[in-house]
Amino acid sequence: MTKSRRCATCRSRADKLSCSGYPWYSYQDISFCRPQMLWLIDNLAGLRLGIYPPDPEPTGYINNSGGGRPPNVSSHARFETPVQLAAEVDYRLDRTGKDGQLLIAQVLAELDVHPDAEEALRYITGWRRKDMKYTNWVYQVHFRKPRNLTRKI
Repeated sequence: MTKSRRCATCRSRADKLSCSGYPWYSYQDISFCRPQMLWLIDNLAGLRLGIYPPDPEPTGYINNSGGGRPPNVSSHARFETPVQLAAEVDYRLDRTGKDGQLLIAQVLAELDVHPDAEEALRYITGWRRKDMKYTNWVYQVHFRKPRNLTRKI
C-alpha cells in the first residue's frame, strides 16, 4: 500500500515554487497542485482513453493472496477514475482558452513555460475550481492595487 503524498512539504509560497513533485501519483494523492497538474497534463492522452499511468516502482506483489477483496474487484469500472481526472483537467484547461492550449503544447514538448501559460497553470491549480472567469482572474491578479489603510488627517 502506498503512503499518501499530498505535497505536505510545499505549504508556503516559496516552497510551492521549488516543489518538484514525484514521478508518479496514485489517485488518492491527487490534490491538483502545480507538479500534479503538470503530471496530469503530460499523461492526459492516456487518461482520456481510461488508462491510468502505471506505477514505475514495482511493489513485489504478484497476486493478492493475503485475503480480503480479490484483485480487480471494485464498485467502479477500471477506466472511470482516469476519465474523471481527464474531464476535470480538460474543464479547467478549457476555461483558460488559448493560454491553456499553449500550456498543453509546452508541457508535452517539455519546454519552459511561457508567462501566459504560467498564468493558465496558476489558474487551474488548487483543490477547488476557480469560480471567477479566467480573464477576470488574470486582471485581478495583475492589476489589484494594494489598499492604503492609513488615514489621512
